[in-house]
Amino acid sequence: MSGPEACESSVIPIEIPSESTPKPHAQVPLSQKLSWAAGSIADQFMTNGINALALPIYNISLGLSPILIGYALAIPRIFDAITDPIMGNISDNTRTRWGRRRPYIFIGAILCAFSFALIWMPPRGFGDIGIFLYFLLFSLVYYAAYTIFAVPRAALGYELSTDYHERTTLFAINAVLAGSAGFIFPWFYKLAFHPIFAGPEKNEIIGVRWVGVLAGVIILATALPSAFMNRERAEGMEQPKLGLIKAAWMTLENMPFRIITGVVVLILLAVMVAGPMNLYINIYYICDGDKEAGAFWGGWVGMVQAIACIFSAPLVALASRVIGKKMTIICGLLIAIVGYLATWWLFTPQYPWLQIIFMILLQPGLMTVWVLNGSILADICDEDELRNGMRREGMFGAAYTFITKASSACITILAGYMLVWAGYKDGEAVTAQTLVNLRLLFILIPVIMLLVAMYLAWRFPITEATARRIRAELDARKEAAETGLA
Repeated sequence: MSGPEACESSVIPIEIPSESTPKPHAQVPLSQKLSWAAGSIADQFMTNGINALALPIYNISLGLSPILIGYALAIPRIFDAITDPIMGNISDNTRTRWGRRRPYIFIGAILCAFSFALIWMPPRGFGDIGIFLYFLLFSLVYYAAYTIFAVPRAALGYELSTDYHERTTLFAINAVLAGSAGFIFPWFYKLAFHPIFAGPEKNEIIGVRWVGVLAGVIILATALPSAFMNRERAEGMEQPKLGLIKAAWMTLENMPFRIITGVVVLILLAVMVAGPMNLYINIYYICDGDKEAGAFWGGWVGMVQAIACIFSAPLVALASRVIGKKMTIICGLLIAIVGYLATWWLFTPQYPWLQIIFMILLQPGLMTVWVLNGSILADICDEDELRNGMRREGMFGAAYTFITKASSACITILAGYMLVWAGYKDGEAVTAQTLVNLRLLFILIPVIMLLVAMYLAWRFPITEATARRIRAELDARKEAAETGLA
């Protein structure tokens, strides 16, 4: 068999409801879209802020082993992942006058802001074990707060709209605002050297303390609008409560959910294993060991990444309307693969600015997934409601983050070992062979992972036609219930 028929046979089938037309749905006001999406700025600072500073401060400046740093980052993420389904189920089952999500968003935002700042204030005079334990302890506190904030906020986003394309518009706005955070947090390491924060001696260990406080203020300012300015749908408040084990099992047995989560995990594996290598390649290969120069170019690359996010998100939303969400993701992953392959020529000491081109290729490709995965999860929630009769955005969001965070934790440990396996040793000069090893691993691991992710994306079964038929059936059920015919 060849042609379209062969392609369709490779896609996992899904039961499609009767041919009916979904009723029109009121648009979500722009003010609500923006206030919810503003939380993505805080989310970016919460997640990428730690990734941007952990290795430069705790390894390069304080001398802590990258393997210990890997464990200090991974253990809290594992704890964070375990608590996500609990938080999702709590949020789904909460009944308050302020809704199921917003009280937790408010509390989590405040706790995250304070604990993020404290992470970068280890007492002076601690040895390696003391520094490790301090980093581990406050990371545990921080990620517990992050769970309280992030899981209900994600669930709120899945339920804001019931329209197939407006969901994509919502998450495109979310991606644009998330990308705007990239104008700031990539400069955290560079700001830690600035005399305003670090003093005339440019002591980055002092400077990062004030940078952490600045980040905490930004987290508060951008996270709280999600709690104050959004309205929740009433349906979830009226449904019966569901136990944690049963809710988790119903979620994990959902086949479309397993596929899209697998795609995201593979992309995280590609990006998070390669990310630390990029830092060391930038400092020790492109910038010949100059940490401040590496921080300078790292900041500019982050700026370009932010610009690419902002410009790519509307294009991704447009492409999904033309060729569908699934094909948009497949094309994006192919572009990202080209970007990684090109780094063999783009990463060069003669022209350090060429690494910017890598980000111009990589970020638009990955944005197809970061924009569309939230919209796709909302479609999956509709499919689940048709099957089980309940709205469970909290548990779907929590199960998704449980899997991705647990994977991220393991990947964080793996990334530390990869640096060692490539030949990097603390306190020793970085050899030419180590740099070659890092550059090869930086290409090969992401390319393999992204190819597998492309295959899984091709197997995803919910198309626009399927999603609209599901939505029409749900609308018909709701109308029948309201008129007493159900």
